[in-house]
Amino acid sequence: MNEKKTEIVEALFAALLDEVALDLCFETHQSHYFQKHLKGRSKNDIFGNYPKNFADTFNCVHCQSIVTSSKFAPHLEKCMMGRGRRTARPKRT
Repeated sequence: MNEKKTEIVEALFAALLDEVALDLCFETHQSHYFQKHLKGRSKNDIFGNYPKNFADTFNCVHCQSIVTSSKFAPHLEKCMMGRGRRTARPKRT
């Protein structure tokens, strides 16, 4: 009876040890793979299209804020030329 319990405990311990080792291997492989292969990967989707959520961003030369490429020209006009929302509309008195 005592030998049977020992066998069960050893089998359980071996299964848990295998599970922990396998989990560690998967986590290590995944982190290494993403750091090596996907870091410099192109931002295109599987069809070769450039998705909108991966818009290029630029630093403004005047105020150093981060601006998306689609808003860069309007931002520069407002930021450098002083034509913001306040100056675009005439004052009401």
